[in-house]
Amino acid sequence: MKCVFLVACVLGAKVSPIAKTVELLNGLQAKIAAEGENAQKLYEEFTSYCDDQSTELIHAIKTGKAEAERQSATIAHATAKIQEAVSQIADLAGQASTNGQDLTAATEIRAAEKKTYDASDADLAQTVDMLRRAVSIIEKEMNKGSFIQASSMSGITGALQALLDSNTVNSMNKAKVQALLQSTTDMDDLAPAGAPAPDAYASHSGGIVSTLEDMMEKAAAQRADGQKAEMIAQHNFGLLEQKLKDEIADQEKQLKATKKMKAENEEKKSVAEGDLASTQKGLAEDEKSLHDLQENCMVKATAYDVEKRSEERRVGKECRS
Repeated sequence: MKCVFLVACVLGAKVSPIAKTVELLNGLQAKIAAEGENAQKLYEEFTSYCDDQSTELIHAIKTGKAEAERQSATIAHATAKIQEAVSQIADLAGQASTNGQDLTAATEIRAAEKKTYDASDADLAQTVDMLRRAVSIIEKEMNKGSFIQASSMSGITGALQALLDSNTVNSMNKAKVQALLQSTTDMDDLAPAGAPAPDAYASHSGGIVSTLEDMMEKAAAQRADGQKAEMIAQHNFGLLEQKLKDEIADQEKQLKATKKMKAENEEKKSVAEGDLASTQKGLAEDEKSLHDLQENCMVKATAYDVEKRSEERRVGKECRS
């Protein structure tokens, strides 16, 4: 009996499903030619092989699709995390940059304020010191017991002139000192032979001392207010500086952690993309193998059926003859 089968495989050989089918069918043809009584058995073996191979390939395809879905989900999740990290990195970097700029600006402002304060405090300290010296000189002249001496008037005038010549005495105080100096000069000019009356001299000198002491107290109070304001400004700056530094440190810490998380997800995505490509390649191969196997098995099964019917008709004719 002849058969048109082409066998798909030789059982146990490590070849593709199509090659196995061809080999199996070729073997089947030889056996049928030699042993016609075994044709049905060989056909059943071939059918079983087709079913087994189809089952294995269908399972592999199902598994591959599930794996591809899992890998695609991993890629999608990693991509979302990367995009989230990119946004967070931009925000944190912007916040840290803004805080850094604020800290720099605040530091520069504080330095300028401190410079202004130091100059003002030094001027006020020198003003208080000069006023104190002027008062001391005038009181010393007043305590000599003789207010009609020209040297006493000269000492007072010199002390007042020193205040006028100082760069630390402000314009308002200089105006007062100028008025005192003028009154002292006028008083000296009015007295015969440059010797004013003792009572008038004492009264006038006391007025000068009172005025200078008032100026000294106001300068000292102004300096104290400035020192207090400087302490408050320095304290407030310290709080702001610490706050900004803490925020920058925290933002840099978050930035480092976010960059690490981004890198980890980029690695996960890269690995998953490689795995997916491999899975899809294997899946495509399995799907093609299944298609070819089913097609060849169907063709050969149909051919066997046709051959079997033809043989039955031939045998019937022989029997009738």
